[in-house]
Amino acid sequence: MPSTYAHYRFGQEVLKELPNDIKKIIIKNKERYDIGLHGPDLLFYYLPLKTNEINSIGYNMHEKTGKEVFDTFRKMMTSKKQINHYLAYYYGFICHFALDATCHGYIEKRIHESGVSHGEIEVEFDRFLMIEDGLNPISHHLTNHLVACEENPKCIESTKKLNELYHIGKERALQLLTENNTNNDLYHYTFSGKEEKNEI
Repeated sequence: MPSTYAHYRFGQEVLKELPNDIKKIIIKNKERYDIGLHGPDLLFYYLPLKTNEINSIGYNMHEKTGKEVFDTFRKMMTSKKQINHYLAYYYGFICHFALDATCHGYIEKRIHESGVSHGEIEVEFDRFLMIEDGLNPISHHLTNHLVACEENPKCIESTKKLNELYHIGKERALQLLTENNTNNDLYHYTFSGKEEKNEI
């Protein structure tokens, strides 16, 4: 299966050729489409060093047929209220599936013939595409297009709070670095923020 850049690039190329009615839905909900382009792959990154309930969903979805996955999607898209949000994600997911289903057989064949790993093949293909597009594979940020929840009020609220805490943390760091005082009460907190103190 192709990797991050290949899926993103593929989705942008498909978007250019879509009929205007579908294109309008996607453009108005571009963040959701871009997330959908990565299909279930994004789930792989949840605690990736061991199998768990979340990343297992991603692996299991790759074993399902397109019909099984998309029938489930269609059943879930019953709310007319935000149907275009769901459709944009769904269209991205379809692109992911189309590219995976088209390339997967060849990749498996190459693994058996060459002994090169699945990941190595995917990463090399991403590198090839980036070079073809004039991007530096080492410095190009592969996930800048992923915007998790720009319109989600809870997420915006969290972002605002984190921004406040970020600035408080900066003041604390400056305080710790310039005071040279190991009795500062911040030293009594853990890295995980237990007994978090949000004021200086």
